[in-house]
Amino acid sequence: MTSRRETILNQTMRKNYLGDDSADTLSRRLARQRTAHQHRLLSYCLKSNLNNEQWTSAVNNVAPASSNATEPVEKSECFAHLSECLMGGVIARKKITTGINAYKMQDYKAAYQSWLAASRLCDNRELFYTLNYLISLSFDFGNFRKMLGYAVHQFQIARFLGERNLIAEAYLNLLTARGLLCNWELCLSYCKSCLNYLDVDKAGYVYMSVACAYLELNRFSEAAGFLKLTCDACNQQKNYGLLVQALVACSGLFFSLKSYPEAKEFATRAVELAGTIFSINPGSARYRRCAVHLIPIQIKLRQLDEAMQLCEEAVRSALEYHDVYVQAKCLLYFADISRLRSDHEVAYQSYQASLDSGYPQLRLRALFGIGKSVLKTRPLDGNQDIAQTKALNYYQEALELATSLGCKLDVLRCYRRMAKLHLPTAEDSVSPLQHVQELCDQLQLFCNLCGNLCGLKRSQLIVLGCGHIYHRKCLTENGRVNGKHYCVTCRSLSEDICESFLVLL
Repeated sequence: MTSRRETILNQTMRKNYLGDDSADTLSRRLARQRTAHQHRLLSYCLKSNLNNEQWTSAVNNVAPASSNATEPVEKSECFAHLSECLMGGVIARKKITTGINAYKMQDYKAAYQSWLAASRLCDNRELFYTLNYLISLSFDFGNFRKMLGYAVHQFQIARFLGERNLIAEAYLNLLTARGLLCNWELCLSYCKSCLNYLDVDKAGYVYMSVACAYLELNRFSEAAGFLKLTCDACNQQKNYGLLVQALVACSGLFFSLKSYPEAKEFATRAVELAGTIFSINPGSARYRRCAVHLIPIQIKLRQLDEAMQLCEEAVRSALEYHDVYVQAKCLLYFADISRLRSDHEVAYQSYQASLDSGYPQLRLRALFGIGKSVLKTRPLDGNQDIAQTKALNYYQEALELATSLGCKLDVLRCYRRMAKLHLPTAEDSVSPLQHVQELCDQLQLFCNLCGNLCGLKRSQLIVLGCGHIYHRKCLTENGRVNGKHYCVTCRSLSEDICESFLVLL
């Protein structure tokens, strides 16, 4: 019976496909016919909830599984549904490839549209990887809230599929998005959960995220300890992409503590290394984000011309490639440069524009800058008390924001500035000064060799791998043993974290 059917099919094919077809061609066509028939039966069986025995019988027998009059209609509907699913997967993969090609050509908006369209057609596994592309592109655009939304969706898919490697990858994206949105406590919580799923060779990324979260929370000793763990992971895995992130974080650590020469050294090395592993072109968001870390350091060192040049290059690139995060940063840096050049009106307007950027950290810096500009601007009526009152209001708003973010060092600096404004006229200046003393005790930024505070005045510091911080001149006078410093706090020998990182370059 089967041979008779194949004979009929052969005759039909010769009617439909004129010409001399080889036997191989005909056999391939027959195979496709059988495959299509099996797909139709599979879809029908799924819809009809047939058991395994009935499905096997349906595939092996040519006769229909039932002679019900409505069955051909059901088969037709099932086959249409199955064809739609199969075609959707093909279209999705094609759109993903189109998006990748557009991304390589730096047409990021076209890439985004292709990946977004593909995400509506994928199955769960393909959707997981498509969301990876969308997360990466949202990071490049500086749209961190959208990045978080994609990461949450990806995490739900990973939990549904129940695969450890997918859950770990989703956790990494989720904690990165939370950190960028200044939800550092949540970021730390996700880091702890991620380590339960992550392979050992990728743990360096979690250590890096923990270090950045502690750094933003001004818990510098913990941050230094995890930076040392990140350094060890970079050394073991030869992961230079992670090393760039660690160098930028070390630069941020020294910048927060006003040790600007060390901050510049790390930032410069990070940019140099990024130039060798990332694409150096205007469309490279990762290289651009790394390069802009140099600008605030140059501003603090009063290298204003170099800072302005680098800022102009960064903002041109950011405008061309829709990086709103770097645009907002550069606007803030323009304001800082204008203020230091005594162009306080321009600085004030730029700071005001920065308030609406949508990034909490940049808003905090803008509030500090407005307070400084208001104090430097000469009032038209000559009444300086009004300017001080306005500045005090901005510092009060900055204080509330810094407190909500958990940035204790910024809270401390707010109280110090408010105390200076209060001292000449009021007795309530005691309250800010009391807060200053309490925060100094909480931050534990005392140098245990000289007893003075670190991070409130410019000074060169040494951060040891054990997490303790000293003035460079104090620790140098204390001597070294086998290239290591003796930490008087934990009574052990520890490496200088700067040397640990720079030896890898």
